[in-house]
Amino acid sequence: MPITQNLIYAPETIGDFADTLPAGNLVGQIVDIDDSKATKEHGHYMLTVTIKITEPSQARGLQHTEYFAIGTLDDPRAALPETWNGMAGKRFAGPMKGLLACAGIGRTGSTMRDAALAVGQSGGRAVTHRIEGAVGRDGRPNQYAGQVRAEVRFFKPGEREVGFSDAAPKAALPARRPALPPSVNGQPSAPPSGGGTLTCPKCRGQVGREEFRGHVGACQGATAPTA
Repeated sequence: MPITQNLIYAPETIGDFADTLPAGNLVGQIVDIDDSKATKEHGHYMLTVTIKITEPSQARGLQHTEYFAIGTLDDPRAALPETWNGMAGKRFAGPMKGLLACAGIGRTGSTMRDAALAVGQSGGRAVTHRIEGAVGRDGRPNQYAGQVRAEVRFFKPGEREVGFSDAAPKAALPARRPALPPSVNGQPSAPPSGGGTLTCPKCRGQVGREEFRGHVGACQGATAPTA
């Protein structure tokens, strides 16, 4: 169908963040929580949370997706109690707990009950922008280099004044060197053999090199790509 109206707009006033939430304090409603999609890299169990922005009015209707990967290499479907008591539990306890808490919900011990209570509830999101660097925090080439990424922190509605921020995007974070094991007799230990582990910059937990990138993305909560 052809265009029926010739609407005039000023291109210089439109930003380049079409796929990224605008910076500022926003309020959004949880419209869906889904676990049918696994992580692309390893096929790990993951919760996909879809948010629709309701405030401020200029951003109303924007949709945002947050990803919470919980499965591990040893337990891709996160079916074992020890998985939830270990690193997966830390991933869930941090960002996912924040998402539920900002909507006024406590963890029930069941992902199905959590989702049933959360969908339809609203919560606040403090959004800042960061430019992705050429090298990721794990020292590997970053496929998202140069892109502007939204970093989200949760708050309960009413705790902060809602509105946009005109702060410029933050510079890329420097790559973090792999952590070494504790020294022995005052001498630095050699890096771990085999795959080894790295220290997560968010939760400070030890994570296997193979799953480090996915873990950090999940641990940061809303730093994953927006939809």
